[in-house]
Parts: sequence; C-alpha cells; structure tokens
Amino acid sequence: MINLNLQDYKGYYSTISGITKKNTDANGTTYLPVTEDFSAPLWMKDPITGKDAYMAEQLCNGKSYIAIKDDTYTEENPILIVRVFNSEGIIEDKKVNVNNVDPKNADFLEMYAYSAYLENSGKVPDAHNYFMSAVFDEEMGNDFATNKGIASIKKNYLNLVKEYMELQLETGMYEPYLAIKKLYDFMNSN
Repeated sequence: MINLNLQDYKGYYSTISGITKKNTDANGTTYLPVTEDFSAPLWMKDPITGKDAYMAEQLCNGKSYIAIKDDTYTEENPILIVRVFNSEGIIEDKKVNVNNVDPKNADFLEMYAYSAYLENSGKVPDAHNYFMSAVFDEEMGNDFATNKGIASIKKNYLNLVKEYMELQLETGMYEPYLAIKKLYDFMNSN
C-alpha cells in the first residue's frame, strides 16, 4: 500500500453537498483533507502521477475512485488506470484496456473504466452516471471495495444494467429508460 499524506495534498475535497473549496491558505490553495463526511478524499488529480482525472468520484462506501489515461492511451487503444483509495491510501490499482472489456464478464474496475470511456469519448452520453446508478445497490450495498481484490470479482454487468433499465420502464421513468437503453444497447453490441 502506498501511504499518502492526505493533509498536504492540494486540490479539492468533497462533502455530502458536493465539491467545495475550503481550507484555503493565504496563497489561495485549497487542500484535500479527509473529512468527517467521508473517509477518503475526492482526487481531481492522480496523487501518484499528478495527471488530471479522466473520471473521479467519491462514493458513500468511504472510497474514492479515479481513472487516468495511461501513457500509452490512444483513441484506437484506450488504456486507463483505475485507482481506488480509502483514508489510508491506494487499496486497488488496475490498468484497463477498454477495448478488451466484456460487460458480460467484467469486474467493477474494468466497468468503471469502460463506462468512463463511453461517456468521455461521447459514444454514450451519461454512460458512467447510468452505469453507477445501475450497480449502486449491488456494489455499494455489499461494501465491495472494503478490501483489496473484492472489486476484481467478475460479474455480468450487462444483466445489472438491463435490470435497472427495465425498472425505469416499469415505473414509468421513460426518459431515464431511453438513456439507459443506449448504454445497454452499446454494451450488448460489443
């Protein structure tokens, strides 16, 4: 595990109300402390390489997730590095070639990279948001990222997205249904 001095890292931090700028010093620099709301900070830059986040978020399971472009990233060969942090540092670190992700047999970190890529590349608008919503109860409810390796269990995420899509239709949520259907159709076509 890499030890990070979270109190000294400069950037943003997240609270329940969203990303805020607090703890600003005389130079206008905002710090990224561990807060009472969550046990890990929201990283807007990778604390290891300093690269800007391709996708970053902090979830209610007390973990922060960041995807950054690998040095070999190209549009034809999109490779992302996904890192999971808790308050003590990195607990999971995985390099993902998005072209090789099979949504019917993938782990959460692979799908995190896959959905981030679909959204950021413009292939499927809001893909990451809808993917995270679809798997939230399944993954966060099981506290899957508490220990190293648990987030690497292979699952059929296509079925989870399909179930979430059908739930939107059953409850009359037609706009989210149509948006999630775009994600499902793209995932099912590969």
